[in-house]
Amino acid sequence: MINGYPSQEELKNRMERQLSWRPGSLLVSAIWTGYLGALFEWGLIELKVYSELMKLVISEDAELDFVGYELFSDEPVTEEQKEDVLKNKIGLKGR
Repeated sequence: MINGYPSQEELKNRMERQLSWRPGSLLVSAIWTGYLGALFEWGLIELKVYSELMKLVISEDAELDFVGYELFSDEPVTEEQKEDVLKNKIGLKGR
């Protein structure tokens, strides 16, 4: 983390509060996904922090995963990649 920016704990608290106000909201999850992605891309948070905070916005909607992939790769998701994401979501539900 860079001095003068929100810490992991501050971000986590903000996310948990907002997610509690709007449980299950795909819009809120999408906004936090983009915000965290920007912080990571600009080097304001580390991969470990990004990964931990992203666990808070895991969505049942695979579309959010597809958009997240496209955000970082700057290319559209292929059908094969979509199938892999969906398989992983199904596998995670069984745990």
